[in-house]
Amino acid sequence: MKGTKSPGSASTFWRKYLRGFESGERNPPCDGCTACCREPKLLVCLDDDEVSSFPEAVQHADGKWYLPKKEDGSCVHLIDDACSIYGKRPSGCRMYDCRVFVMLHSLPSGHEVLTPAILNWSEMRTPTTEDVDVLDAVRQSARRESSVNFGDAVCNAVLTWEDHLEDTRSHRCFARTSLGKQLIAGVAKENAGA
Repeated sequence: MKGTKSPGSASTFWRKYLRGFESGERNPPCDGCTACCREPKLLVCLDDDEVSSFPEAVQHADGKWYLPKKEDGSCVHLIDDACSIYGKRPSGCRMYDCRVFVMLHSLPSGHEVLTPAILNWSEMRTPTTEDVDVLDAVRQSARRESSVNFGDAVCNAVLTWEDHLEDTRSHRCFARTSLGKQLIAGVAKENAGA
């Protein structure tokens, strides 16, 4: 990511992202961006208790209900480039935060509207060892599911990142020992000769 907007530090972002699951809402700094609302491939799935609040909802072949799209692929509730139901938007909208793509260092495949918006963000900041460790742990967790789909990768990162955090810290501590330094130097020497 080479954008100019800062998503903040990795550990702060990730902890706020996780708190969103508890509160049921995230407040990303969209600053007027509506790329997620305009992305044709981004579908908003409604929770069972939300379907009755959105009579315009469309049931798909998977049996789930979704907010409908306009012909141009944008959400039917996007009017004059603003959400007309912002105060009562469904949980899928309240929980969405495109900065998770930056955190996982991944871009959505084929999302022609959303991808440029994500690229406006710079890399996660890592001013502390904690930030470096959290970023590494989350990305390791997500990689385990990256061959499946992005949603599964995010779920895996949410569920297992703390397991990887301990591994990351252990590796960093080992790398500071004399044996660790010797092994790292040996691998670097081997790679240079290859």
